[in-house]
Amino acid sequence: MKKQILSLIVLVAAVFASVSSFGQVIPYVIEPTAAPNCITPETLAGCTADELHPLQGATYSYTVTTTDGTDNVRWFVVDNTAMEAANDSLISTLTGILAAGNTAIDDASGNDPYILNHVSSASVTYDGVGAAASTNATIQLQWKYFDGVGNEVLLVAYVEGADGCTNNIAVYRIIPTPAFTVDVASIMEDGSNPAGPGDTPNEECISPVESAIYDGGSTTPDQLLTVDYGENWVFFVVNGANYFDSWMPEFQISYNDGIAPVAEMSWAYLADWTNAISGGPVWNTLTGTGVLDAAPTTWTGATPVIANADGSNAGVSGGGFETGDGNVPVADGECIVVRVRLDWGTDIEHDLAPGTLTFAANGIAYDGTGYTDNINFEDLNNTPGADAADQCKPDGFDNDVVDYLITPRPQVENAIPAPAEFEDKTGDGVN
Repeated sequence: MKKQILSLIVLVAAVFASVSSFGQVIPYVIEPTAAPNCITPETLAGCTADELHPLQGATYSYTVTTTDGTDNVRWFVVDNTAMEAANDSLISTLTGILAAGNTAIDDASGNDPYILNHVSSASVTYDGVGAAASTNATIQLQWKYFDGVGNEVLLVAYVEGADGCTNNIAVYRIIPTPAFTVDVASIMEDGSNPAGPGDTPNEECISPVESAIYDGGSTTPDQLLTVDYGENWVFFVVNGANYFDSWMPEFQISYNDGIAPVAEMSWAYLADWTNAISGGPVWNTLTGTGVLDAAPTTWTGATPVIANADGSNAGVSGGGFETGDGNVPVADGECIVVRVRLDWGTDIEHDLAPGTLTFAANGIAYDGTGYTDNINFEDLNNTPGADAADQCKPDGFDNDVVDYLITPRPQVENAIPAPAEFEDKTGDGVN
């Protein structure tokens, strides 16, 4: 009977905890209750960009001068690698100049791999589209990011004399400058970020006790109080910017200042909240070492982050949000939400000092076929004030890092002189 009475007391205590002002309550908040605040990416410094090494989304002007100001200029962008594979060439003795609309030519619609936008005025033609005769000495283009080393992408200026007597040709080789960045911040369960951007950690108090059961039934002491110390769910936002199509996220987490809890991890599009998709956020599972310690463990998944997508349309056939559809994120990047579950179980009381969960992010951008360990597609160091030698270079997990503090529960110590003492309990004094 004594055991039943104690269990009833614990049940009442648990119900009280569920309506109290703890940072974590039961039932647990397992996803942000409101649209999280996305973060603005830090400015990428130290990158050398120009007309031949463009940044994605920036506008560049290309101008030629010819013998006669009325000579006709036809601009187009071609994948020379594809032409070579097809045994084709820019100009052939049999067919002349490469025909407008050839499959090796980027159509400048934004749906092909190289040109994001043809931003010249309507009077400036691209690839012979428009007026039959044109004196387009200048064209303005915005580029997507692509591997300009592995792909021979050429901007062609094909010129025919105004009298139609003869022609000439010149090409620019385009090798874009990488600009993909990842930025991170911690957020609270209501989606807010009171700590603000940067390295200042947010904090949350340890979960309330989930259950406590005394192994009674004996007239003698020295029995065991089994305490389940509950779990915490903590959240982060990760901004990916200046990539083409999609990127594959990977994360590292570690737990310092205490005994490691069991963890699990997943991510969802922030757009799931802003678009209020039916059924709520769609969480993508990440796999890693389930028990944390001070050494970082890496967590990866098989699902990429697709530009402009949310959990209801990402990867849906025909929806324009599959890998390879060629979208680009908005100018300030697009955020995903990452959640980490920390299960304290019956082993970790966590009553001595705050514990620190350290979260780090890295990303590999889509290279046209997948996500390979090619340094030209890794996210770059955009840390404010970084040494010049480290700017605009892949930084792995080194710089996109933020902490989350878990503050301890109250300590309860016996204040009665010996030989009086508490009954043993699980996790006692383990932080």
